[in-house]
Amino acid sequence: MATEVEKKSTSRSSSRTNEFVAIILIAATVLVFLSLVSYNENDPSLITESSFKTQNWIGVVGANIAVILFSSVGLTAYFVPLLLALVAWRVFRSASLHAPLGRIIGYSLFVLSFSSLLSLALISGFRGGIVGAFITGGLLALIGKVGAIILLSALFLASILLITNLSYLAALGGFQMAFDNFKVHFDGWFSRYKTWKNEQALLAKERLEKRRGEKEIEGKEKVKPTIS
Repeated sequence: MATEVEKKSTSRSSSRTNEFVAIILIAATVLVFLSLVSYNENDPSLITESSFKTQNWIGVVGANIAVILFSSVGLTAYFVPLLLALVAWRVFRSASLHAPLGRIIGYSLFVLSFSSLLSLALISGFRGGIVGAFITGGLLALIGKVGAIILLSALFLASILLITNLSYLAALGGFQMAFDNFKVHFDGWFSRYKTWKNEQALLAKERLEKRRGEKEIEGKEKVKPTIS
């Protein structure tokens, strides 16, 4: 009996701790998101010197967060709030704060592989950040562009599996089922359309024959024998 009470007490304590951490993560998600969307390259930060007044909505801290993220991983920075929100949701629903190693590897692989793919796709503008440019440069020197694309794409797809509960096999099965359902409905629609088209052709043929009959009758009425 005492053991059950201790377990319930521990469970409640873990739940409250998870909720607290989840709230902090949600707040961090909002702050990072606002920092990124209000980023101004003229804002003074640890990386850039400027005499302009800070325009970032989260102030000096937001300006530094934005410039560090954009400089390090480029456009992949926009996915950071999404990843933080996902972590917050998992913490809120989890029984403990222990993060599986696979999830941590998945988040890391996602950021690294996606920023590298951006560096390959968008050569100009440094869109993959320092991290993307560094990884891309190394892979291009070792396995070439085609090999880099194949490897980075595989790592990106693997990161999606590690981050989520998605199964590509199940997804393909779902697409197959959806395609089969579409095919059944399409075949039914096409069959009805074909029947309707045949009926219209039959009606058109009947109307044509009726007109021909009417013309023959009119022709006979016009040509009447004369009595001499």
